[in-house]
Amino acid sequence: MSAPLFVGIAGGSASGKTLVCDNIIRQLRDNRVVVVGLDSFYKDLRPEDSPDSYNFDHPNAFDLAELKTCLLALKARKPTVIPRYDFTTNSRIRGEQELIECADVVLVEGILTLYEDDIRSLYDMRIYVEEENDVCLIRRLRRDVKERGKPYLDVLAQYEKNVKPMFDTFVHPQRKYADVIVTQGGHNKVAIDMLCRHIKSWLQENCPGTPTPWRQGACSFLAPN
Repeated sequence: MSAPLFVGIAGGSASGKTLVCDNIIRQLRDNRVVVVGLDSFYKDLRPEDSPDSYNFDHPNAFDLAELKTCLLALKARKPTVIPRYDFTTNSRIRGEQELIECADVVLVEGILTLYEDDIRSLYDMRIYVEEENDVCLIRRLRRDVKERGKPYLDVLAQYEKNVKPMFDTFVHPQRKYADVIVTQGGHNKVAIDMLCRHIKSWLQENCPGTPTPWRQGACSFLAPN
C-alpha cells in the first residue's frame, strides 16, 4: 500500500491549529484521518527546572527525535504510541500512552511541526496558521487559566518572556516553508473547504506521489471580512 498523506500544520500558540484539524476531520467524516499533536512530545521537567522560568516554546522543550520515530512508523502504515502530557504537572503521565492506528491521512499539528528539516521532509502538504497576536494572547489566557489552572499574571509573564520571543525566533520563520497559509485559523471556511477538497481527492486517487499544485508556491487564504 502507498504511504499515507502527511499534512504538517504549524503556527503560533493559540492561533487555531487544533481547530483547523477538528474542522478538517468534521468535514471529511472519515476515520482514516488521525491527528498527532506536538504537545504530546514535551519533555518532562527536570527537578532543577522551574515551571515559572522554563522555556516551553523552545525546540529543546520537545523530543523531536521521538516524534520523528512515531511519524516514520505511521508513514510505513504501522501503529504507534505517543505519550500523554499533563500540563498541570508539566510531565508525562506514567503508564499512559495513546495508540495511533495506521491511517490514510495523518495531520501533525504544533508550534514547531515545520521546524526540523528531517520532519518537515515527511509532509506532503505544509500549512501555516496565522492569527493576530492580540487574539492569540487572549485565547492563551483563557485556555491556560481555565484548563491548566495557571494564574493569569503568570501567563502574561510567560508570554512576554518566552512565548512572543520564541514565536519571532522559531515559529514565524516556518511560514516560508508553507505551501498553504491560512489566516484566522479554523474560522476560515474558504481555506478549510479547499484543504478538504484536496484531501478528499487524494483519498480517492490514493496516489501521494503525484505532484500537486500546493508545491507551486505558497497560497494565502484570507478570511472574508
